[in-house]
Amino acid sequence: MAVNGSNVDFIQWEPTSGGSVHGTATVKSVSGTVPRERLSTKTHRFTGTIHGRSVTLTFSGSRADAKIHGTLKAGALTFQVPQAKGAIQPGTLAQSDTSNYNAAVAELNRRIQHANSFAERAQGQARKRQRHVSPEMSARIDLATLHQDASLASSNFGSALSSFASDIQRAGSDLATEKLAAAGSNRYCSATDTVAGKSQAVHGDYKSVKGDVKALTADLGTVRRDIATLSGDMRTLSDKRRPAPSGAPAAIATARANIGSTITRANGYIDQMNVDYAQAYSFAYGKAKGSCSGHGPGRQASPIPHVR
Repeated sequence: MAVNGSNVDFIQWEPTSGGSVHGTATVKSVSGTVPRERLSTKTHRFTGTIHGRSVTLTFSGSRADAKIHGTLKAGALTFQVPQAKGAIQPGTLAQSDTSNYNAAVAELNRRIQHANSFAERAQGQARKRQRHVSPEMSARIDLATLHQDASLASSNFGSALSSFASDIQRAGSDLATEKLAAAGSNRYCSATDTVAGKSQAVHGDYKSVKGDVKALTADLGTVRRDIATLSGDMRTLSDKRRPAPSGAPAAIATARANIGSTITRANGYIDQMNVDYAQAYSFAYGKAKGSCSGHGPGRQASPIPHVR
């Protein structure tokens, strides 16, 4: 499985005979534009062969069959994918299962729904501004928008933190399995391969947390913009010696407090993910020694930065 921004790619296959396989590649992606984004699905059937680490898959299409070549290494499948203009683009899918795939699709769908909701509110605010131009009315509209977005964001913050917690729990489980595998027999580098595969699973969890960070950052940005807009309205009213809408200072203070507490919890999850990933990589890298040095985990990713 690969999770890349607005796409979730999932390949499943079953062996037939003599190294042959058949299966499907499913691509879940975002289509359309806000506030009418939606989740699209494309499924492609293929046949193929696996010889050692070499993988060849042939996809049946409406015009011509497309053949791609790849390599199985350390629980990851790396493909060289031909592009429309002739270039070759590498792509990597980590070993996964249907539960992780379903979780990734659910998270992508959640992000679509949130983006649509925020876009609808922004459009409604713009329409109201066209009808009402007085500073008092603008401030009341912006206060209502902050209440709406902060309420939605509070739900989103909770969902995002739940997603962080789920990803961290899964990473801990994958790391524990990796540690157990490291103690197993290493004949023909089998333990090294298993450890590297589990390291790739933790790397998949790491990428899921990066997706959580991206979704949370977007939600935080929306509420921060609402706060800035309402604060500007209040300064304008103050300059004109007119009162701010009732409840505006309290709404701003509450929204800022929620942002602060959410960031603190999210950064705690990020720190844990960075520790788990570093340990998983260290185990896999340390196991790939001597005759098993070609079975390592590849290049180590940089730590996930804190949410600001």
